[in-house]
Amino acid sequence: MADAAGVSGRHLHWQDSVDHGLRAIELAIGDESPFSALAPRFSIVSSLLRMGELDAARPQALVLRDMVERRSTPRSFAVGLSHIASLSYLEGDWQAGREYSDRAMEVSPLHISLLLARVMLENETGESAMYRPGPGQLSASVKASIAIPAIARITGVQDRLEIAEATAEEVLSARSVTPRDAMDAKVGLALLAVSKNDQSAAAEHYAYLQGHRGTMIETVSSVDRLLGLLSQTMGNLDQAMAHFQEALTFCRKAGYRPNWPGAAATTPTC
Repeated sequence: MADAAGVSGRHLHWQDSVDHGLRAIELAIGDESPFSALAPRFSIVSSLLRMGELDAARPQALVLRDMVERRSTPRSFAVGLSHIASLSYLEGDWQAGREYSDRAMEVSPLHISLLLARVMLENETGESAMYRPGPGQLSASVKASIAIPAIARITGVQDRLEIAEATAEEVLSARSVTPRDAMDAKVGLALLAVSKNDQSAAAEHYAYLQGHRGTMIETVSSVDRLLGLLSQTMGNLDQAMAHFQEALTFCRKAGYRPNWPGAAATTPTC
């Protein structure tokens, strides 16, 4: 059931992932390995955050934190704190996010999910950060394809966009790509379309992302917000305003408070 939760999440079946994870926890008898004990909660927290269910994710994240910090848990499992760090970022608790991120990165300084969330945090709060994915790693390409164009919107520096495009295409052409990784790579290409003011590409990505409204993309943006930007690029301002309002509704309901990259500090939503 723990594996089913992970597979469901990789195929964008968020609620199935949560349900399988909860069932795995229910069936646990107390002698599970550290991985099989932690894995269901990894999937549950990740899927709930994608769905905008911050309040439901929080108690599971706190249990996950307590399990990671037990002396009997191998130190390598500290990367599980990445989910707690992401939750903290999304609810706007920068200090807690940094603290959890620091503790996890002491164990795994090049963990891809940790790096993406930390890079976004530092750039959103005015700090610089270097994103250095290892060569040949599909997951690194996925995160880079999102991080580079998102950071370009914050900094205004767009001299690495071709790297983001190449890494996104690398992901989409991979034989082993999962639907979740494919979606995230397409998000990177959608951000590129916005940056380049490419109307035809924006229309293509808009059509795809319509099927994922009401969900969150990592700690980067809600899908609705990105649909608004794509609509703006396409010249449909009324449609853009409708999507921006949906993004406000989604983020307020979820309790997600970080600013969209490049937005004014007074903007209270992602």
